[in-house]
Amino acid sequence: MLTLKDLIRRARSRLDDENSNDYLWSRHELLDCINDTVRDAAIRANLKVEDDLEIPFVQNADLTWKAKYPLPNGILNVNSVYLLSQPGITLKRNSFGRLDQLIHRRPTLLGTPLEYTLDQTQPGTGEEFGIFVRTITFLGTPIKADTAVLQTVRLPNLLEFDDDVPEFDDMYHPDLIPGITGLAYLKKDADTFDPKRSARDLQLFEDRFGFRLPAVVLRDRQTQMPLEMIVG
Repeated sequence: MLTLKDLIRRARSRLDDENSNDYLWSRHELLDCINDTVRDAAIRANLKVEDDLEIPFVQNADLTWKAKYPLPNGILNVNSVYLLSQPGITLKRNSFGRLDQLIHRRPTLLGTPLEYTLDQTQPGTGEEFGIFVRTITFLGTPIKADTAVLQTVRLPNLLEFDDDVPEFDDMYHPDLIPGITGLAYLKKDADTFDPKRSARDLQLFEDRFGFRLPAVVLRDRQTQMPLEMIVG
């Protein structure tokens, strides 16, 4: 397990930047590189998986039940969903686009949800005001109290203090170092900018965590029905 302090120490060693009287990279600069790398690794390899995100169903003012709910900021994907009332049944993932292709309408059925869709981001409210949040919509619309339990993939929290630790398996922690230094070598300064070393280290990072898909592909994968569920 590597703490933030350990990551900074190892990065400085690889960068040959261990003279504390005249660091070439400030702590703040390395911290930015570390947090960017930690989150990039999590996105590339789905490293932060959680099993217990609960979404209690909520009634509207007219006593009908809401079908659409915001997901917490930082959720990258939803792997599976079940209801506390039926823990042995996994809800099927679908997409509005796919449903439109199949039946030319969006479902308005009422009853115990059997499917769900993930929507693209929408403006958040309350604690999420001013940012965009992803939403989950249940099909059909709930008719009674229940709680959906989600297994999700999310971004890890930012590291800030020396004892903070990346929120994924510590077997991956040492592999973060080349990504950190690869970004650090891009600092535009005569003593730090080294595009060849940057390319070398970022390639090592990619070899260990995989290729980073374009943002538009990641976005579409989050909202569309999984390929294995599409019937030709």
